[in-house]
Formats: sequence, structure tokens, C-alpha cells
Amino acid sequence: MARILTKTQEQEIFKAIPSSFTIESVAFTASKIYPNQMTVEHSTYPVITINFSQDGIPGPIRDLVDGVPYHQSMMTIHVLSQNSDGLAGPVIARGIMQDIITAITTWTTPITGGTNIFNPESDIHPVQNLGTLVDGRSIFDYVISIDLYHT
Repeated sequence: MARILTKTQEQEIFKAIPSSFTIESVAFTASKIYPNQMTVEHSTYPVITINFSQDGIPGPIRDLVDGVPYHQSMMTIHVLSQNSDGLAGPVIARGIMQDIITAITTWTTPITGGTNIFNPESDIHPVQNLGTLVDGRSIFDYVISIDLYHT
């Protein structure tokens, strides 16, 4: 049992985050990247960045059958968007976030690698808008954090 997420677990989570969305009848495909892949020159939006904290602290939950403790990590997802196809950037970002939240609520059944959430209402933290300007452009940055539990 690893105290931190394994590379395999991270990759499975990365794949499980959706990247295709329909918002107000407009189809969008977002780039999914890790934060260290984001560059100032990035010009294609929307973008989803996925970051994992690797604290590996013992979680407050133990497996009921064998008593093995789960470890807790946090995933932070940023959705960066700009006005596009007649839709405002915040509308696009909120629509993408809602679809991501809907997908994550199914993770009460562990995804490959034994990673899951236990309670969508307490493990998925509110969406926040972090700002609107990136390099002089109107780029909207919405963020959500998720408590992950893994064995």
C-alpha cells in the first residue's frame, strides 16, 4: 500500500476526467494537461489542468473487511476558458466544471488502481473563480478540489 498516489493511479484518474463537452448546444473539446505543461503561449482554450498533492496522509477511513487504512490525497482541477462561439468564458468554464463534477460523483466505486471518493457532497469542494486575466487576455480560471482516497 503506497502512501502517495502511484503513477498508474494518476494516469487512470487523468483518463477518467472528461474532455469533451456540450454547453448550450456548442461542442467543446478541452486539452487535458498537468500544470507543468501550461505555458504562457498556450493559445487553445478551454484547458483542463490536473494537479495532485502527494501528502499521503492516512485518511479518516478504514476498509471494513480487512481494516486497511486508506490514504488521502487532494486533486485540484483548473478549467481555463475564454469567450468562444458566442458563449462567455465563465459560462463555458462552469459548464465544463459541472460535467467534471458529474463524472467524479461516480467515483464512489473505485476507479482502476483503487482510487475513489466516499461522499461526493463532502469530498468535492466548491468551484471558485480565481481570476480573469492571463498575459493581458481575458482567460477565466475556475478551480475545484477533490479529496481522493486510495489504498
